[in-house]
Amino acid sequence: MVITYNSVSDEFASGEKSRYLIQLENELDKSKGHRLTHITYTPDDKAVHADIISYGSTPAVQLALDKRFGQKFSPSALNTLIECPLDFYYRYILGLDEIAAVEESFEASTFGSKIHEVLDHIFRRNFLDENIPLDDKLLQSELKHIPKLLESCYLEDELFRKSDLKYGYNKLAFDVSVRFIHQFLEQQIAEIRNSSHPIFIEKLEEVMWAEYEWNINGQPKSIRFEGIVDRIDRIGNCWRIIDYKSGKCDETKVRLNKNILSNDEFTKFLNDTKKRYARQLLLYALMFRQRYPEQHHFTAGIISMVNINNGLQNVHISGSDSDFITAEILDAFEEELRLKIEELYQSDFVFSHDPRAEYCAHCNA
Repeated sequence: MVITYNSVSDEFASGEKSRYLIQLENELDKSKGHRLTHITYTPDDKAVHADIISYGSTPAVQLALDKRFGQKFSPSALNTLIECPLDFYYRYILGLDEIAAVEESFEASTFGSKIHEVLDHIFRRNFLDENIPLDDKLLQSELKHIPKLLESCYLEDELFRKSDLKYGYNKLAFDVSVRFIHQFLEQQIAEIRNSSHPIFIEKLEEVMWAEYEWNINGQPKSIRFEGIVDRIDRIGNCWRIIDYKSGKCDETKVRLNKNILSNDEFTKFLNDTKKRYARQLLLYALMFRQRYPEQHHFTAGIISMVNINNGLQNVHISGSDSDFITAEILDAFEEELRLKIEELYQSDFVFSHDPRAEYCAHCNA
């Protein structure tokens, strides 16, 4: 008998043996002649020597930065810059796209996007378009439709056939997606029942932006931050900016140091590669403030499908009793962004690979 497991860790697999497999190993009766043979299969990757590559901030590069910042600078672009300047250079200055490939099995991005599509369909059709608050009975009735809705989302792209959803890795990914959506809707139902105020969906998949005219090294620069916010809702007078994640998010990824406004703590935060979610949320908050300047009570948080029981995880200051994002925090974040962009225009700035980076699309280092 041969039993296999996938040791790759991603959105829907931990890369660990199942409890069933561990139990079989522990309870195997070797006195009856049973033997276990462990075999690990890995690709034959060979180390490739590559010269260190880096690029300076030349006048031509700065012109490309002008164009990029004037058109659209997304939260993803900001995080790429922080995590690996060389990868940022390739993607957002040279304009190299990620390598296109035909998907024989669901990629992580596809997995997450289809979950988003199903949730958008359910909440838009039932609540946003009807302009009514979230209703637990309506959501309860949607639970049985999840598999069919998810299947429709995949087949609409014409990248997969119906048979592709029935076997192997794709079948596993599909079933995990159904479970994630089911758990999410159940969590929403519980929140509705426990809320003292109705919950209204205000926006879904909304393009948001914040525009600035900053003086950079004595030159006026137009900066446009832009991103798509999964959901904006309202409970009473509290507005919530919500981002769905199919991957894992824990409280440490959205927590700000309690001394964030002291000394150079905000600079450390902006350059912390482990705070990509918090940076994204604060950038959304800046966009929200420009779009809705009359609103002063709002939060920005992530709902993780993996650890859904944690609920909405808002960006917050450690030890604070409130998750509302203050003007003081946003002003400090805004200034750090300006300083970061100003840094790119310094003649001695170098776009080089960060060896700690894990998700470079183009770096060979």
